[in-house]
Amino acid sequence: MPPPPGAEFAPPDWEPDPALLAAIEKDDPEFWKDVTRFRSSEPQRYRDEVFRWKNRRDRLARLRTEDPEKARLVERIDALERQSRKLADQIRGAPEAEQGALKDSLHSVLADLFDRREEDRRDEIARLERRLTDLKAGIEDRRARKEQIVRRRMTELLEDEESLRW
Repeated sequence: MPPPPGAEFAPPDWEPDPALLAAIEKDDPEFWKDVTRFRSSEPQRYRDEVFRWKNRRDRLARLRTEDPEKARLVERIDALERQSRKLADQIRGAPEAEQGALKDSLHSVLADLFDRREEDRRDEIARLERRLTDLKAGIEDRRARKEQIVRRRMTELLEDEESLRW
């Protein structure tokens, strides 16, 4: 599931707290090394990347509890996203003679990323279809019991609650 709109960019007044930065340095040293490169030169990019890392961490923590298989897929997608951005940075900074091999690597990573994202979309469609089936069944059940539901609600509304008190 994609992050909610706006979750990709840090709010204007958001600043990473020291505990978050310490967690990044400890839990994801490769990301920490990459992100600190532009802490001074591109502060907005730095804030956005740290903000995205925090959102990914929070989302993964929930998923690990609720749906471990989905969490593994999301972790794989995140790793491929980071790898693709890193390769793109390397390509931009590499001499033209070295770019061909790097572009082949990037193509391979992006093809794998595409497949993982499509798998995630198929899973989401299946989940939504199950939910829709459940909702339709609930509607049919309520429709079949309409008279009973209406009578029960009428009784609730008209019953003298004072006479039922302890």
